[in-house]
Amino acid sequence: MKHTRIKMLCIVVGMMLLLSTVVHAVSMGGVSLLNIAGDAETGELPDGTALSIAEAIPEEYSPEELITNTYHKDMLSDLGIDKTGEILDFNFAARSLTAINERYPMECVRRVTDQLIYTVYRIEDEGKEFNAYFFFEKLDSTETVATEGTEVWWLTGRVLFSEKELSFEDFSTISVGSSVEDVMKIDPMTSDFVPEDIGSIAVQDFDFELNDYVERIYTPEPVLEYKDYHLLTDGILCIMYSRSSADDDFVVASMGINPYFEVESNYSRGTVRQEVAPIDFPN
Repeated sequence: MKHTRIKMLCIVVGMMLLLSTVVHAVSMGGVSLLNIAGDAETGELPDGTALSIAEAIPEEYSPEELITNTYHKDMLSDLGIDKTGEILDFNFAARSLTAINERYPMECVRRVTDQLIYTVYRIEDEGKEFNAYFFFEKLDSTETVATEGTEVWWLTGRVLFSEKELSFEDFSTISVGSSVEDVMKIDPMTSDFVPEDIGSIAVQDFDFELNDYVERIYTPEPVLEYKDYHLLTDGILCIMYSRSSADDDFVVASMGINPYFEVESNYSRGTVRQEVAPIDFPN
């Protein structure tokens, strides 16, 4: 019992020091979670840390005022996230808020609900910059083996992107049959989502008759359809593109907006609301 009280006291003291650091950093025009009192390996944080940090950042501070680091687009593949924002690698330890923060320090954190927060990163690729929004869901204590007095937040839903502030009305000219180029004129991020066909590659197969490895040429099937997601001020727009063969161009096959910003949760049995504050869209 005495050991538990000492541990809880240390957590409380750590939280007070952390919050005072956050407030000071915000007053200087930015905040970094680099020194957060968390465990990158287990994903554990002292109870209340994540929400306290998010709430300590004044809502009137934009990402432009808070973010000092710009990361290359390679950070997405490094974290197991494909270019459309889908989370591919479910290595839970690497998906925690603490693990990602250790690798890519967070400077702009916002609260959505008591169970959901997001952080904004500035990403650059081939001379252009855009925002990436990572959402973290607080896991139910019954679903983890976290130490008493701690909490765990894991990356959830999908990563969303924005190069410019847009609404659904901006896509009024897009319909079934529109080209990718038509959509690109509205949202420049569209070009980043187009899949690339993989040409023929040489693979090594073991031939049991020859009792040796032999080289074979393998040609993957071309991608004939894909989806992309556009974060808007009034919802999340999903566009499906398709083509008949690798020789054809992709065109819009269907499109629809979710005005509730709902994305399927990776952990709970339902959805998470991946809505961002208006101030967090690029200027």
